[in-house]
Amino acid sequence: MTHDAPAAGHFGRYRTTHLVSREFWWPRLKADVARYVAGCDVCRRAKGPTGRPPGLLQPLPVPPRPWHTVSLDFVVDLPPSRGCTCLLVFSDHFTKMVHCAPCPSVPTAKETAQLYLQHVFRLHGLPERVVSDRGVQFTSRFWRALHQTLGTEVCLSSAYHPQTDGQTERANAVLEQYLRCYCSYQQDDWVDHLALAEFAYNNAVNASTQQTPFQASY
Repeated sequence: MTHDAPAAGHFGRYRTTHLVSREFWWPRLKADVARYVAGCDVCRRAKGPTGRPPGLLQPLPVPPRPWHTVSLDFVVDLPPSRGCTCLLVFSDHFTKMVHCAPCPSVPTAKETAQLYLQHVFRLHGLPERVVSDRGVQFTSRFWRALHQTLGTEVCLSSAYHPQTDGQTERANAVLEQYLRCYCSYQQDDWVDHLALAEFAYNNAVNASTQQTPFQASY
């Protein structure tokens, strides 16, 4: 219920411990959870190493409020599912909340703006800063003119250096791990699991904030 269930997300020992402790307590709870997670066959097959690479870390500034700074990134070349092969992930730097939008292919700048309106703007309004990589969508004249008109600052990561926005890269990795845990062997049903993947991510405690994204937002 707190690890294997789709709404739980097959997360690691830290998040699973917080989910368990919401409802239960017993002596050596943390040790028992760590042992269970370490022995989970699905986690072993679906997850890769998550160690931080060596080097100096230069984090982005901490935003002053929720949905002040938003990152956009694509997960591409996914197995076809309901006509979609791409996933657009929006991530808030303050609350760590994510919203996901499945796409038939990598969207254009105009399509990306429309997806933002549908999945983020209607819930949280306009950000003051948008962080992205240097994809053609985010370096186009339309994208820059749009944000100049809206008064939004556009921040681009260094070329071939995705660590600039490590938070979004980590969110993408967690969502991909979730989908690998629950998708069928053919992996052609990931769109059907996307809503629960988003819920599980936003309902799990984040190590940086010590809160769930839901708690930090509302």
